[in-house]
Amino acid sequence: MSNLTTQVIIAVVIHAVISALHGLAHFLIPVPISVPQAIFIGGVITVLPIIAALLIWQQL
Repeated sequence: MSNLTTQVIIAVVIHAVISALHGLAHFLIPVPISVPQAIFIGGVITVLPIIAALLIWQQL
């Protein structure tokens, strides 16, 4: 695994942890979100960085 791949995976893991903590804070306050906002958060902020890291890791 190259140094760049390792750095990308570390960045995505840190992003996921921070996003989870941020989401937990929003859940506990609570901060209401609409359906389009939930789709954006779920897809763009949560899932796509993980998919990108997997593609980089597998060199596709």
